[in-house]
Amino acid sequence: QIHLFLHSTADVTLPGHENTLTSILSSLHLLDRIYVHGVDDVNRLKAWGLIENVCFFPHGISLPSSPILMEPDPQVTTIGCYGFLLPHKGILELIEAFSLLDHQQKEYRLLLLNSIYPVSVSTDLENQCRDLINRLGLHHKVKFVTEFLPEAETLMRLSRCDLIVFPYQHTQESSSAAVRVGLATNRPVAVTPLAIFDDVAD
Repeated sequence: QIHLFLHSTADVTLPGHENTLTSILSSLHLLDRIYVHGVDDVNRLKAWGLIENVCFFPHGISLPSSPILMEPDPQVTTIGCYGFLLPHKGILELIEAFSLLDHQQKEYRLLLLNSIYPVSVSTDLENQCRDLINRLGLHHKVKFVTEFLPEAETLMRLSRCDLIVFPYQHTQESSSAAVRVGLATNRPVAVTPLAIFDDVAD
């Protein structure tokens, strides 16, 4: 049997280039099961005639054992961010926004757990982020971790944040695995108003 998980089903249109799943529609009909994470995806595939082999498969949240989780430092307000370091994730915008906080009245820290993705735009973005942090004079307030950490360590570090932010600027993905890591810490989570976060709005 052949089972396919799709994280996005919408057409992708770039200058001079378009990707659409309708170009492989005959192959998709041959699959035993197609799993999608959003109702919009189900309806899109249904409109293309893919009905019997399509399954709505919501992302779950893996809850950690309590010893992993920590408490925030009451002396410092820490804002965290987690996920692969890619341009659409809004990391540069988050650094800019962090710089606008009133650092004279309160002690703020920014924790960026954004691991490098194996593409050149990710390493380019790392350099841009480090340059921006230095240019804004935030190097002593920002902890920027680009290594891919074990899940237990990630959860432990994020659980010490007062707020975890997912500042995505745009994406055609249907559901976010990263935001579920934030939610698993039981810390407050803030997201941008994009459809990728609709399934965790409650």
